[in-house]
Amino acid sequence: VSCGGGNQTRSRSVAISAFCGGNSCAGDPTDTRVCNTQCCPVNCQWSSWTEFDSCSVSCGGGNQTRSRSVAIFAFCGGNSCAGDPRDTRVCNSLPCPIHCAWESWAQWNECNVTCGGGMQERKRQVAVEAMHGGIGCSGFTSESRSCNEICCPVACEWEGWASWAECSKSCGAGSQDRRRNVLVEESCGGETCAGNATQV
Repeated sequence: VSCGGGNQTRSRSVAISAFCGGNSCAGDPTDTRVCNTQCCPVNCQWSSWTEFDSCSVSCGGGNQTRSRSVAIFAFCGGNSCAGDPRDTRVCNSLPCPIHCAWESWAQWNECNVTCGGGMQERKRQVAVEAMHGGIGCSGFTSESRSCNEICCPVACEWEGWASWAECSKSCGAGSQDRRRNVLVEESCGGETCAGNATQV
């Protein structure tokens, strides 16, 4: 072996065999010794990647990460692990839905009449348009309501005078009168009719 401790052997053979009572060869025909006892280099090895974790956001572009750890550390001059223990990627990169939103209502405009029941209106505008599948605005851009529902004052009005009646006497200073009727009764605080219904 080139490292980690091996053996190497050498051998010898009998050159002259013993005879006529001579001594046999002492020792072994082979000789073994340990060699290359230095440790073998072991390179670093990563474990397998874990699964990616959950994305940090549901839309709009987030991150998710996976990790790994050192399974075998380098020693005896082996190569260190290359790369990073964490790996990050972009996820859920589709834009997030944007829902429609209204501005606040404007002030009510002036009532179109001062009495008798009219209408007034107010308006609003869209502040944020719906995008990317967001929910659209519900409702209307304007609304109306009744206003100034109190009755309007109506002043009393007379009809025209009727013709004069016949004179009470044919001579000697008599009298005659004429009459008139109310054409429109006063209401809601209107002025009453001035004058009398009869004129003599």
